[in-house]
Amino acid sequence: MRFGGLLAVNAVDMSVRSGEIVGLIGPNGAGKTTFFNCLTGLYRPTGGQVSFAGRPLPPRPRKVVQAGMARTFQNIRLFQNMTALENVMVGRYCRTSAGPLTSIVRGPKFRREEAATRARAQELLGFVGIPEAGESLARNLSYGDQRRLEIARALATDPQLLLLDEPTAGMNPQETRQAEELIFRIRDSGLAVVVIEHDMRFIFNLCDRVLCLVQGEVLVQGTPEQVQSDPRVIEAYIGTSDEGETGDA
Repeated sequence: MRFGGLLAVNAVDMSVRSGEIVGLIGPNGAGKTTFFNCLTGLYRPTGGQVSFAGRPLPPRPRKVVQAGMARTFQNIRLFQNMTALENVMVGRYCRTSAGPLTSIVRGPKFRREEAATRARAQELLGFVGIPEAGESLARNLSYGDQRRLEIARALATDPQLLLLDEPTAGMNPQETRQAEELIFRIRDSGLAVVVIEHDMRFIFNLCDRVLCLVQGEVLVQGTPEQVQSDPRVIEAYIGTSDEGETGDA
């Protein structure tokens, strides 16, 4: 992915299997979020190809979601003046089929799908741990609950692959542990998960594999143990392989 003369992402090759959690780490400006934007159609890659379940994906967000890939964002993007339940229902509408006419007149098909969408949204609020939040406006939820709500909305699209962009940013230790448990539950349901994070302890406890990006390229990839002990990763974060430690970055 190029922006003028800047090569932001270069020859990043990643494959993810069902039921696997993959971590994506790297210093600020490494290209992690840009990579997510290329995967999900927010950016049209300058070169290369995104394939999902063996098929090329066009760089159009709606097509990406319908194919089975969903994401959250580094900066929370909720509909702040809608309720938590309504936010999740919005995510579900990519799986409904009622046409404009039956939706306007609220025909039988629309009513059936609307009831099913509402029930599924409430189920997902329970899954992420905020079952009582349904009628609360998104803007009135705590920061941690807003993070969970965004995950619920992504899950409402029935994804096979979930991309999480810094899901624990700004969270306290208790909220971080809850986020970790939630991601494990998502993985155990059969989904593949890719997580961008700066909290090294969180990533290394969570992931089956980890990729470290530096200046838009994959510096190291492997198991958490392999990546954690690689001196190149330490150097990428703190500027020297002889000082410091791989704590939170």
